[in-house]
Amino acid sequence: IEPWAREGKLPNMRRMMEEGVTGPLESTIHPLTPQAWASFLTGQNPGKHGIYDFGERVEGKYELTLATSLSRRGTAIWDHLRAAGRTCGIVNVPLTYPPAPVPGFMVAGMHTSDPRRAFEPASLYEEVRQRFPDYQIDVMSYWYDSYDPFLEELARMHATREGIVLDLYHRHRPDLMVAVFVSSDRVCHALWKQSDLPGTGGARRGWKYAGEIERVYRALDATLGKVLDAAGDSPVVVMSDHGFGPLDKDVYLNKFLADAQLLRFRS
Repeated sequence: IEPWAREGKLPNMRRMMEEGVTGPLESTIHPLTPQAWASFLTGQNPGKHGIYDFGERVEGKYELTLATSLSRRGTAIWDHLRAAGRTCGIVNVPLTYPPAPVPGFMVAGMHTSDPRRAFEPASLYEEVRQRFPDYQIDVMSYWYDSYDPFLEELARMHATREGIVLDLYHRHRPDLMVAVFVSSDRVCHALWKQSDLPGTGGARRGWKYAGEIERVYRALDATLGKVLDAAGDSPVVVMSDHGFGPLDKDVYLNKFLADAQLLRFRS
């Protein structure tokens, strides 16, 4: 973000850096989406809020099930707002399904199994569907046979997300608005090693998908400009649940421990 902002490719990010406060991200350990966003919502570490990963073990078994909002312990930010007589709008924060009764409204994020039940209050479902029939919670590259349709859907999802966030904010005016845009995460997972990124020395310039991550960040920056205009004098925070980089290998912990003769298996 910083090199692109300096080059003028992300003017709204640059404006926030120059006129506001910025610093390096410090995520949770490990820097995983579910536990990081749960820490954001509760102000607690994973040992206290109870979410460590995308899945969790069924008690007494080796089976895994998806973690949900019901897996999260602790007091969430909207509970403090309710106690203070304030309202909030929460849009697409991961692992907020099923949505909690909040003083305002909520649209649940990833791991939503039933989109009709992703809205709080329930009447918000029809309201959003009528105004934004293309609304979708997520887009993943592995759903498609090639990157082209994935990138088209990603752009459509982002445009719709922007529309919903601004529309809900203008019509409901919550005291706190929290919105998660996942397009940067999804495109980085898919195309990190094919992209012309700062620090790569232009070695990938001209590759078919070399400019896609930059394009997504430019779209996010344009959205940020509209958010800043809508917010007026209200404070705006831009944050991430984790950073990004290349993934060269996975470590399977049981295999690692077994190779080190620190773990053995019963037959």
